[in-house]
Amino acid sequence: MDIIGKIISFVMSTISNFTGSGSLIEDIKNAFNENFKKDN
Repeated sequence: MDIIGKIISFVMSTISNFTGSGSLIEDIKNAFNENFKKDN
């Protein structure tokens, strides 16, 4: 799960760089992190 989270974070940060909508991406990453914490 930790590796998957890192991959998602990397992809999200890459998308953020292309789109410039960093705040939206941060919200999505935070949501993913919360879901991973609940699952584990």
